[in-house]
Amino acid sequence: QPPLPPVVGQWVSISEEGYTFLKDGETVESYFCYDDDEQIAYFFDETGAVEDIMKEEGKYEPCKLTLNTDGTLDLISREGEMNCSYQVKDNRIVLPEWGDEVVWNYTMDGDEMLIEQLIYNKGILYSLTYIHYQRK
Repeated sequence: QPPLPPVVGQWVSISEEGYTFLKDGETVESYFCYDDDEQIAYFFDETGAVEDIMKEEGKYEPCKLTLNTDGTLDLISREGEMNCSYQVKDNRIVLPEWGDEVVWNYTMDGDEMLIEQLIYNKGILYSLTYIHYQRK
């Protein structure tokens, strides 16, 4: 039997940051991150200058991700719960249910994993999120 992929196990997210490229069908760019007890979003104009900064109170809510040995994963996040199948190919966690719409590239460093989550809408990159996980 082949060895299990290194991503198998229980993980909890410790930080999250990323970019959104589309909003309401219009191309915009925003960057978001969590700092102390705030979620901060930076909005850019077409020249790349910061057009607006929005801050909301609220602590970062960690995600719980379990990659099971049977090829299923469970994800509990502030957006809800997800259970689906997955496969590991090279440095990618493939989610067949989502096809090419959701892509998870990962890198590992000991008991830490960084997932680069790319979400596409009709073939156009919608958002890019970096989620840092710690093995539980």
